[in-house]
Amino acid sequence: MGATHSILSTKILDDRARSFARSRGWSLREEEFITTRPLPWDPPPMDTRTVAIFTSAAGVVRLGDPAAVMPPGGAAPAVACLSGKTLDTVVKRLPSAKLVCTAANSAALAHALVADGRFTKAVFFCARAHRPELPQILQKAGIDVTEVPVYETTGVSITIDTPYDAVLFFSPSGVDSFFQANRLHTGVACFAIGETTAISIKNHTDTRIVVSEAPTQEALLTCVRSYFDHQQCYE
Repeated sequence: MGATHSILSTKILDDRARSFARSRGWSLREEEFITTRPLPWDPPPMDTRTVAIFTSAAGVVRLGDPAAVMPPGGAAPAVACLSGKTLDTVVKRLPSAKLVCTAANSAALAHALVADGRFTKAVFFCARAHRPELPQILQKAGIDVTEVPVYETTGVSITIDTPYDAVLFFSPSGVDSFFQANRLHTGVACFAIGETTAISIKNHTDTRIVVSEAPTQEALLTCVRSYFDHQQCYE
């Protein structure tokens, strides 16, 4: 069992990730720094040259009826999404979808779609507020992008007075919500589930940031374990 370290997660972990953390003997605190609210939206026109894009599991969930992404005639919808939980949710809720590509972050996903070359249009099922890289890259490459906000995120103000050895971040909105009410204590390490989240952390602090090799909770906690086991390598 690993040494006792204290960890703050800015998102409630799933059971497997929580069990992983506790099996290491870590002191774990979980808080939810954002909430999501569904938005009303109208299904956009889809055809065989249009790809549906998802960069969050919430976007897939808020889609509701899978028919919203199906082209006329019942053809399998083309979908591009982030790996990890987003992909898992696509597979579960859109079983007939034809997966075009996946990537660990939004910019990489956009570049993969451009390289694919089969699509002239994209429908981005997104949050009301989101980072601009994906639509910008696609539009620059001549792919027409329709943004369909299907949910919005709201920060939850939680003040953290206890110092922790590590803080886990899972989205740019979660990062912004955390830093609205908190400052990091000296010596804490930040762990980001992806590059986009890491960029948001850098906008608030110059502390050490470790980025997960894959956008999953377990992969992020594996990074935490490696950091604690080989902390001298990060000095």
